[in-house]
Amino acid sequence: MTSIADRFDQALTDQGGPPEVELLPVRLARAAVAVLPVAGAGLSAMAHPDLRLPIGSSDDVAAFAERLQFTRGVGPCLLAYRAGRPQLFTEAELQRAWPELHDQLRSVTPFRSIASLPLQESPSRIRVGALDLYLPDPAGLGSDAMADAVLVADRIGAILMATGLYTAVAQRATASPRRPPHTDHLARRALVWKAMGLLNVQLRVTAPDALSLLRARAYATDQLVDDVAHDVLTQRMPVEDLRP
Repeated sequence: MTSIADRFDQALTDQGGPPEVELLPVRLARAAVAVLPVAGAGLSAMAHPDLRLPIGSSDDVAAFAERLQFTRGVGPCLLAYRAGRPQLFTEAELQRAWPELHDQLRSVTPFRSIASLPLQESPSRIRVGALDLYLPDPAGLGSDAMADAVLVADRIGAILMATGLYTAVAQRATASPRRPPHTDHLARRALVWKAMGLLNVQLRVTAPDALSLLRARAYATDQLVDDVAHDVLTQRMPVEDLRP
């Protein structure tokens, strides 16, 4: 019998083509939806509980749900990161914990429950982000599906770590973008993820579109996309200047 990790890897491969590393979180979220009984998925990068940015979603509706949590600064995602343990919220539990978030989810999305899992570096278990899984079922994930989701989250964490974008230097760069990491190109690339997250939230564009906007500005100004991301994060370049 094929393991859930093997099925996840196959779903990632089935999306085809060598991926751009900046869009890897999008492909990971889509692969999670392909192998788990969920309707949407989103990945968030975190350097600490107060610095959370969506870096990839399975589709536009999941991206909107991510923005709701980010905008309100509450939700299962933050709890999963802080506690380092999976969090499952049924519709009733969402309504009790965060009534406004629940009402918005119910009014504009088909999602009624959320499962959130920390993304961790193994074996140190340093937390680097979270995986949100969105379900139309008010009862959420069953125990077997939740066990599979934990294994998928572990696999996603391992893949993200393997890219090198979640090194200690990259984490510090994401937390303190005013100090550009000139000596570490992977850390600079991590800033692109954060800038994409800001565009996702403030301009309400998808991750691929956010990357396209950063690249277009880099081309127009004869800069590297890493430098454009740094200028956005340090407010040298207003986000509104990139609005399509």
